[in-house]
Amino acid sequence: MSGVVVKSFVGGLTGTQRYSIRKHANGTFQIYHDNPFEGINQPYKDDDRPVSGLFADLESAERN
Repeated sequence: MSGVVVKSFVGGLTGTQRYSIRKHANGTFQIYHDNPFEGINQPYKDDDRPVSGLFADLESAERN
């Protein structure tokens, strides 16, 4: 369940990590860490990881 990207931003401890807020088919929103293992040669290096629970609306997701 990856969803459609509705907003992208940069943040994290280093300020260079990419994140996105995605809308799922059921109308919920979720925050993802986009490619958290970038630069690491591992089988999961291109995986995006959800870093939040589900939100009912975009505004709630943006506050987190």
